[in-house]
Amino acid sequence: AAGALVSAAPARALNRGTPPSPLKPTLPAPDIRAKSRSTLQLMKDASSKDPVVQADAMRRLGLTSTVGDPGRLAPLAYHQATSKTCGVATQLQVLRSRGLLPDGDQREQEKVLAEEAVRRGFFDQGTPMAYNSSILIEKGVLVSRHIGATWPQFEAAVARGSLVVAGVDARFLWDVKSESPLSHSILVTGAEISKLSGEILGVYINDSGTYPPGAGRFVPIAQFRKTWEGMSRYFAEVPQ
Repeated sequence: AAGALVSAAPARALNRGTPPSPLKPTLPAPDIRAKSRSTLQLMKDASSKDPVVQADAMRRLGLTSTVGDPGRLAPLAYHQATSKTCGVATQLQVLRSRGLLPDGDQREQEKVLAEEAVRRGFFDQGTPMAYNSSILIEKGVLVSRHIGATWPQFEAAVARGSLVVAGVDARFLWDVKSESPLSHSILVTGAEISKLSGEILGVYINDSGTYPPGAGRFVPIAQFRKTWEGMSRYFAEVPQ
């Protein structure tokens, strides 16, 4: 993945004797917009042409359903240690969500996992697409991997409430002006679905490539489709 990132602290061996703390119980999804408005204004905003304003208003009016668990998973987001380790960082969050890694400094854990990935041939100056969820598979996590997938396949995985590791072109997430794609990996933790139409209005993501980390950021569905289809249309589904 690309991005201006700081260096990691020296890594220590993982403390296998320290059990991981359980994640907090299910929490409300992160606010799409912090701004409060009157019910009348929300009703007007529910038909806004701005997809963020519209999704926020519909959610506050009870017109959407939240799938997945973005509120509980948002605290797992952290700032990846190097510009090449987004794939490792994304898988690390999944492992922590499953209680398969102990408590500890995530950036140090990332370096240990990256070294393991190098030894296994899963990492070489980045995570090749074919190995983007191989760490999870090696750790016993059930994963359904898709390369060159269709958009309906991706939407179906999100609608099931699964965790989804997705390869994206970060230019369309970070508003970067560049002619070259920015290959990146993020974690989709949930979505807002309209109760009226059944359409996905947007997804919640944990993005380790931004600082502060993109913890539970809401991305309108048209924007996310552009960033996902801009790469190889890759995703790995991890059932919740």
